[in-house]
Amino acid sequence: MITAWPQCLGLNLNETAMVKALQANYGVPGHEQFTAAMDLAQTIFECCAINTSINYDTSLWKLQSLGKKELTVPLTCCKLVNRFEFTAYLDPVPVNVTLCQALQTQDYEKSRHLDVSLV
Repeated sequence: MITAWPQCLGLNLNETAMVKALQANYGVPGHEQFTAAMDLAQTIFECCAINTSINYDTSLWKLQSLGKKELTVPLTCCKLVNRFEFTAYLDPVPVNVTLCQALQTQDYEKSRHLDVSLV
């Protein structure tokens, strides 16, 4: 199976393809499983997007205002009060939602996941 279909096991992942998948699928109606999987990964690994939160800036989720208008990143990108709860990714509670959603790095760096990426 590994030699026949390596991408099924997460092998041979292409960072560019992963970013494009995020930008095309996150928060889009009909792609709820993708969104939940990203939210779960961001919660467990305490990361934001694929390699930087900027990935969300040009996503359909952001460009078509599919999420709440005031969100610059999904709430699962924020440091969460309830991060150890099994369902935190489904109902994230940010430590400080205002700072997490700030536009300037110096404002959000202590409230948003920064250093860890999914690749």
